[in-house]
Formats: sequence, C-alpha cells, structure tokens
Amino acid sequence: MKNRNIMRLLVLMMALVMTLFVASCDLFTTQPQETTPEQTTPEPTTPPHVHTEEVIPAVAPTCTEKGLTEGKKCSDCGEILVPQEEVAALGHTEEAVAGKDATCTETGLTEGTKCSVCGEVLKAQEEIPAKGHTEETVAGKEATCTETGLTEGKKCSVCGETLVAQETIPAKGHTEEVVTGKEATCTEPGLTEGKKCSVCGTVLVPQTEIPAKGHTEEVVPGTAASCTEAGLTDGKKCSVCGVVLEAQQPIAAAGHTYDDNYDEECNVCGFVREADCRHDDVTVLEAVAATCTSTGLTEGKICNKCQELLVKQEVVDALPHTEEVIPGKDATCVESGLTEGKKCSVCGTVTVAQEVIPAAHTVVDGKCTVCGYIPVFENASVYDNDGDGVNESYF
Repeated sequence: MKNRNIMRLLVLMMALVMTLFVASCDLFTTQPQETTPEQTTPEPTTPPHVHTEEVIPAVAPTCTEKGLTEGKKCSDCGEILVPQEEVAALGHTEEAVAGKDATCTETGLTEGTKCSVCGEVLKAQEEIPAKGHTEETVAGKEATCTETGLTEGKKCSVCGETLVAQETIPAKGHTEEVVTGKEATCTEPGLTEGKKCSVCGTVLVPQTEIPAKGHTEEVVPGTAASCTEAGLTDGKKCSVCGVVLEAQQPIAAAGHTYDDNYDEECNVCGFVREADCRHDDVTVLEAVAATCTSTGLTEGKICNKCQELLVKQEVVDALPHTEEVIPGKDATCVESGLTEGKKCSVCGTVTVAQEVIPAAHTVVDGKCTVCGYIPVFENASVYDNDGDGVNESYF
C-alpha cells in the first residue's frame, strides 16, 4: 500500500512539471497583434524555433496502476514531440498463504492468498478457534505386595497433556500364610513347615527337605507245598509301609504218590483215587463181513468193568459187484426187444439197465419185407415218387 501511494505522488509531480513547461513556452511566443482596418502595421520577423529534444522517462506499470511508455518533449518550449502511451496495470500475481491448524490450546488460521509482487492481501486468513483438550482416561494400576500402584488419571488423547495427574498408591505388603509340612516316608523325603504370601505366592520361609526314612525289613514266612496245593518260599517286606522287598516264589504242588497206575491210595496224604482198570474182563466184538451193498466191521474188544473200548472196530469198505451179462432180445415186427444189460451175480443189483427196442415193420413198396404186412395209415397220403405206377411214400 505504501508503494502505491509513492507512485501516485510521482505521477502528480510529473504532471505539474509538464504544466509549468507548457506555460513557460507560451510566455516566450510572440502573439499576433490585432490590427484595425484603418492601420497597417508591418509584421515583425522572428527566427523559426528549433526544439531541444528531452526524453520523458517511462513509468513502469504496477499491479494496480497503469504505466507510461518513454516520450519526448522540447526542453525549451515544452512541446510534446513523442507522446507517452498508457501501459495497462499488470494485475496481482496470486500466491497462497499457508494456513495453520488449530491445536488444543492455540488458535489456527485458514489458508489465504496475497500478491507475490506487491504483497497486497487478496484473501485474508481467518482465525480458527483452539479445539480444546479431548479427555482420555489413563488406567490406574493396583498396588501389589511389593510394588506401588497408581490412581486413575486423565490426559488429552490429542496432544498428550496431563489433565488429572496419577497419584502413587503404596505397596500393600505380604499377607503371611503357613505352608503345611510333609512327613518323610520310607521312600520319599518330607518337608518342614514353611510360610508364603497368600496373595502373590512369594515364599517367606522356605521349607526344608527331610530325608526319607528307609524301609524296616520284616520276614514273610513261606508255606510248604502239599500234594494238591502250591507252597511259597520265605519273603521280605517293610513293616512300616508294607512294600514287598523280596517277593515270595511259588512252590509247585507235589502231586499224589502211588505205587503204580493201579494203586488207589496216595502214599503221602492217603487220598483215594479211582485207579486205572486192569481190563481183566473183556468182551470180544465180532467182526461183520462186508457185502456188495454194505460196509463191514473188524473185530473189537471192550472192558466189561470200566466199559473202555480197548480195540476199536474199523469200518471195512463194501465189496465191488460181481458183474454178470443179461442177454438182450431182438425186436420183431410186432414185439419189442431189449438191449444187453448187466447185474451183480451175488446180490442181483442191476448195474447196466436194459433198454426197450420198439417193434417195427420193414415196409418196402407198401408192405413189410419180413412178415408181408401191408400197413394202412389213417389220413395218409400216397405218392408215386418216381412215376413208375407204384406208390412209394406214405405220410
């Protein structure tokens, strides 16, 4: 704005100078005198005026004001020899003025524009109010037995500024609890009584190990084996916990003792058994001869006292048939015949059955060549096959 006022002042001063120059030239110019028709005055003679050229400096245009081109005038009379021409104003060159975001505590500015040449503000920046804090809860921390805690606080979730400071909560200290001891056994160590914190579990008084006691050995008596029952060897166990230290081993039952297989009473325990039969009363099972149609049996033996089968009867395969030819019989013109057959000569079983041969005439030229029988066929057709006047075919 200051530059623009200076330019206006310069233009006014130049206009005033030019006006003074023109006025001075008029003063030195000879004005023609008025003459009356009655008087005749001779005109004075003056030498022609020669202009002294002087440059009129150009005026540069600005963003908002017009300029002038370079001109020329007479430095004596002020006459304009080369008139100055108007140059259009340049107009503003727009440049963005960066805005500024508002924060929680400070105002911001919108984006604006200005002329990069003369600095004139084209679009003023507007103030953006401060946003204020966005409250966020800061979680507290519970105090433990050994560590301090913190109360709940508040801060701005945008800029992180603390709004409500957290306060320290003193540590609680341990809560003592008795840890029960454990008595030692024969094989496992024990533990003395100890102490710990019932809240956090920290050991306050550690437990001390008590060594295992070891087993107290005791003999387990064995038992003798009998004829029917097994026995056991001597063993060992702990008299305190009962753990077997040396296992008893089984002794097999001795079994009964007899003089021989036929002795009924045990020599040790007197047990009476059912002894083996001497098989001194035997029945002979007769053999059965095999036939053409049935199997046979060999001779066997059975004890009459114990009914034990001493000699088992074995099956004898059936005998094959004794084949005999059954003569056949030729068929005649009026009686049927039979083919030759076969049968067993012992049992009479037919092994090859005879088949019936049907009776039949041997007909040639309308009659049987054997017995002379002329057959008559019901609904028969008679044909002379070869045209000799004798019928050969009957159907």
